[in-house]
Amino acid sequence: MVGPSRFNPPNYPTNEAWINAVVGWFEYVGSRARQEFGTTFVPNVAWAPGFWVRGISGVSQDAPGVATLPYTGGFLLEHFTMRATTTPGQHSIQIYGDASGSNGPQSWNRRLLRDSIRLVTENPDKIAVLMPTFWLGFPDSQKNVRYAIALCLIVQHENTYIHLDPRHQQTDYPTGYFPPELFIPLGNPTGNFRIQDGDIIVGGLFIRDYQNGIVVVNPRHDRSYTFTVPRDLYDWDRNLIRAGTRLTIEPRTGLVLWSAPEISVSLSPETAQAIPGETVQFTVTYRNTGTAPGTNVRIAVPLPDGMTLIGSNPTARVENGQVVWVVSNIPVGVTGTLQFTVRVQ
Repeated sequence: MVGPSRFNPPNYPTNEAWINAVVGWFEYVGSRARQEFGTTFVPNVAWAPGFWVRGISGVSQDAPGVATLPYTGGFLLEHFTMRATTTPGQHSIQIYGDASGSNGPQSWNRRLLRDSIRLVTENPDKIAVLMPTFWLGFPDSQKNVRYAIALCLIVQHENTYIHLDPRHQQTDYPTGYFPPELFIPLGNPTGNFRIQDGDIIVGGLFIRDYQNGIVVVNPRHDRSYTFTVPRDLYDWDRNLIRAGTRLTIEPRTGLVLWSAPEISVSLSPETAQAIPGETVQFTVTYRNTGTAPGTNVRIAVPLPDGMTLIGSNPTARVENGQVVWVVSNIPVGVTGTLQFTVRVQ
């Protein structure tokens, strides 16, 4: 693990000597690991992700670890966004970073969120293991977990792995922790994130579009932002947020807004009386009350006992005692009908 607490050990009396030793070790061992075994390192960069960050023209120089990138297969970002301390319920949440001073972009030896974001997004060819650590069961637990998940969704790429870690409660989750927020049907990202009211140096409101929604994150600790919802979407808790709604995104808050179809189905008549040989016609009414079109929607209703399907409009099929249609497209707010006729046996 590389980080500020590793500076100036007895064998390396200066920071420069320590840096040279780290870089030299990566170059020596890393080159041989690659040559002999075809493997590379995935170091834990929890305490100093900036050690591997490239410089920004006119702002900062390359950090020392850039020299080791050819021998580095990726990065484990333990405590990404936050670290669960040993005090129950307490978190150390990463500071984003400033334009100057000890948290400025020229300082690589700090645990800044900006450096973690840059390290992941500027190296999409390398593995990134994002490991937020947190406490569960405390008043701010849900907000913290949602913040961590949203930020993972902001920065993720094809080589990203997310490990949600209730650090001091691991025995309570022997098979892993899987909050419902992980299963929001966002689909795939449609591009990289953009920053509203700021930039990568000082932060701002991070926004990323997905196939079925939008992820919004405010990583700053000292200001709120306003976001206008572009279309009808659901929030984390499936509350419907109407287009044009202006939301206040408070400090260190993550929000996922998403869309999905929601198809309601009713059958008329609900009951029918008929004698053998008679026919009965049923009407199926469907409506999309969700926030996205439904595509290839399978609608199935039970075929009443003692009845045989003799006709349908449009044509249906019988599967396992059900009358089944597949409707190719049901736009939001649209109502449609299906009909089928049966004969009483």
